[in-house]
Amino acid sequence: MKKKKKKVLKIILNVLLILIIIASSFTAISFIIFNSTLTQMFPHVPSLIFFIYGLLAIGNIVAAIALIKFKKWGFWLFLGISVIKIILDLLGRVRILLALSGLILLLIIYLLIRPFWKEMKY
Repeated sequence: MKKKKKKVLKIILNVLLILIIIASSFTAISFIIFNSTLTQMFPHVPSLIFFIYGLLAIGNIVAAIALIKFKKWGFWLFLGISVIKIILDLLGRVRILLALSGLILLLIIYLLIRPFWKEMKY
């Protein structure tokens, strides 16, 4: 692959990962700090679920930072978090298509890191 194209892909990947870090930070704060408010708004959902979603958001931050540092385990962490989130969504009776929509981001990340996979370290 041409160096210029790889450089552009790396920039796009880093911008996406920074956006994930920002969004996941707000998500973590919302689910962990405002847990009691969310529990009042959604009384049928156990408060533990909101706390778990907050922890998964923190995991997304860790995974994004690992991918910025070109660590393969960051991708595997994203994959694991996506699977856990899908399971929680399905247990929470979220529509299947909505639950599986999280895989779209994982696919985009995979396509962006694929040219760099051999250069990445565990």
